[in-house]
Amino acid sequence: MAERKLFDAHDERHEIPAAVPDAVLDQAIHWVMLMQSGTAGEREREACRRWRAQHDDHELAWQRLAGLCGDVQRGTAGTPAPLARRVLASGARVSGRRKAVKLMLGTAGAGVLSWAAVRHLDLGVTTLMADYSTGVGGRERILLPDGSQLVLNTDSAVAIDFNAQQRVLQLLRGELLLETASDAQARPMLVNAGDMAIRPLGTRFAVRRFSAADVRVAVREGAVELRHRQLPGQQLVQAGEQGASGKAGWVAKRRLEDICDSWERGMLVVERMPLGAFVDELSRYRHGVLRCDPAVAALQISGAFPLADTDAVLAAVTAVLPISVRRITPYWVTLAAA
Repeated sequence: MAERKLFDAHDERHEIPAAVPDAVLDQAIHWVMLMQSGTAGEREREACRRWRAQHDDHELAWQRLAGLCGDVQRGTAGTPAPLARRVLASGARVSGRRKAVKLMLGTAGAGVLSWAAVRHLDLGVTTLMADYSTGVGGRERILLPDGSQLVLNTDSAVAIDFNAQQRVLQLLRGELLLETASDAQARPMLVNAGDMAIRPLGTRFAVRRFSAADVRVAVREGAVELRHRQLPGQQLVQAGEQGASGKAGWVAKRRLEDICDSWERGMLVVERMPLGAFVDELSRYRHGVLRCDPAVAALQISGAFPLADTDAVLAAVTAVLPISVRRITPYWVTLAAA
């Protein structure tokens, strides 16, 4: 596995240079950026703590990068914004941003991108490392270089790395739908999402990343093989099934639900879903806070709801359930008993 020094040997602030695998550096960049973004919740913080504890390399990369970012924020290191722009603009579309981030955070002797410059460029935390991304409520259809069809759901980001040996997609956040094409160079396809590696076997499937440890795969056509870096063996998921892993091991496969199919068409289709889970799902498609009072969270709802207008969805829900919509502001909404 390729390795690189996190910092230049002559950098007096970091006297002991250390080589870490590229994959660990990728993960460390993700966690440091997420933790310093102000958007991380307790689930993300706990996942970061678990990642740091998994291996000495993880903790070393974390400490070095977190310390460097602190230096940058204090103004003791940095690259002017114009230079930062040139670095971000350089390189191929497929992997230029990701390589630029690793370069700028990984070589202090050559100059480090200041955190202020990143924010000034208005790049999101994982979006900075992504080749394609969508905003809240957005959806994008992408034709990949090999002819595969990729669709990103709301608030999602993906990095693409196609080379002479393989085709790799990394789901950084959110949800994707992939319909694989036959590759003229016979390169294998791999989708990485958190701790999960997904190998499609001529297929059409969706991947949703809740966190690095919680990734779920829904297969519409063909089959996929799931591998997890902390679990033995693999799970084969066939058309019409969903696969996932948990702390105790592989989760038993389930039948494909309507909710896994409908978002591509701009719909949220549910059958007897608890209102609390429905609100959690709907909140992915709107800005602000949307919550459900625990007193009504167990009520069940069924139907097909258009995601383009979430306020209309809330009005439709109040028409069929004994609940009301309480708004503190347009961006803070609670469903409670009528």
